[in-house]
Amino acid sequence: MGTNFLDFIKEAYRLLIPRGELWISEIKSRLADEKGEEFVSVLKSIGFFHKSTDDSNKMFTRFEFFKPSSEIIEDRIQRKENKRKFIEEATQLEEIEQQRAETPEGEWLLKPCIYKRR
Repeated sequence: MGTNFLDFIKEAYRLLIPRGELWISEIKSRLADEKGEEFVSVLKSIGFFHKSTDDSNKMFTRFEFFKPSSEIIEDRIQRKENKRKFIEEATQLEEIEQQRAETPEGEWLLKPCIYKRR
C-alpha cells in the first residue's frame, strides 16, 4: 500500500456495497505490532467489521474485513446508545485523525517496506 493507505481504506469503505469484503495482505515486517491488532482497530474505527486474520504464512499476514449492512449499523448504534459508548468511539476516530495529522500513518501504523539488496 502507499504512504496514504488510510485514504485507500476510506475509499474502499465508500465504494463497497453492504456485506462487501475487503482483503488485505501485508508484509509482516511492516506491522507495528506482531499480530496487527492496532491495524485491525484502526480499520474497525473506520467502520469495517473484522472477519479473520491469517498469519500462517511466514512473510505475509492476511486480514479479512467486511462492510456491514445498514441494519447491522443501526442495531450497533442503538446498543451503543444504551451503553453510552458511542461518544467514546467518535473520539477514537478523532484521535486517529489527529495522530494522522501530526505524523504520517507510515510512521506509526505500518512501518516502511525496506527491500534488501542481494
